[in-house]
Amino acid sequence: MQRLWAILVLVFSVTLSYGQDTLPDFSVKKREKGKPVISWRNQYPNVRQLTIQRSPTGKNPYKSILTLPDPNLPENGFMDVSAPHDSMYYRLYILLDSGKYVFSTPQKAVLDTSSTQEPSNITTGNVSTGRIPGQGATNLPPSTGQPVYIKVKDSLAGMIYDSQLKRFRDSVLYRTKDTLLFLTKDTLQIRPFVPKEVYRPSLYVFTGKDGNVQLSLPPLQQPYKVRFFEFDTNDFLFELEKIKAGTLTLDKANFIKSGWYWFELFEGDKLKERHKLYIPKDF
Repeated sequence: MQRLWAILVLVFSVTLSYGQDTLPDFSVKKREKGKPVISWRNQYPNVRQLTIQRSPTGKNPYKSILTLPDPNLPENGFMDVSAPHDSMYYRLYILLDSGKYVFSTPQKAVLDTSSTQEPSNITTGNVSTGRIPGQGATNLPPSTGQPVYIKVKDSLAGMIYDSQLKRFRDSVLYRTKDTLLFLTKDTLQIRPFVPKEVYRPSLYVFTGKDGNVQLSLPPLQQPYKVRFFEFDTNDFLFELEKIKAGTLTLDKANFIKSGWYWFELFEGDKLKERHKLYIPKDF
């Protein structure tokens, strides 16, 4: 799905310059028939992960809806075309290279009255603002002619003009694995390519054959620490401190329920790895 958002986010790249805030602050505006647009500016030197989360009430649990493929771009944004309604709350989870992380203050989507300008350029590829990795800036021709609407499933995701159609079509066909179809003469539909996820477990913290969590830690002068989090909300669960090198078994009953969990492994105070593991149902 991230590749799909990479296409859709930038249909609206022109409008993102209005009302952006600098991380960890961000803005949430209702545009395009009430669909929320989350946008921000990034001045952090190194961001390891940036995830957008939403909640219907502004309180936990929050659900992660998108992890950006390139979190270090200076300006970025995302249109939540799958939002259940237009008054959701949003927050950002920002993980830095230093291992420190922060949750932004939750914000509720508000109506944007600053501009009614339609977007006039679009870029596909990784999420960015008018640029494809490894390429120069890619802008569509001027916005002239008849409007062409872009849909994903049954949802309207954006609009371009017929003068921009060939460049847009080539971008989708040659730079993504997605399928582009004409539903009518003025409506396109994008069918996203969904790759099969290949999960590679951690070498240090993983689930054993019995379903228990195994720690296999190489020798180190400083003690290890491991912290566990809910997968969807990133809510902290528990941690183990002052772990010595070697092997250790953690009973799966500590996780209460089956499913995916995040963990962070520290060498002393330095983050060594952030990864996920799965607790099976057979207990």
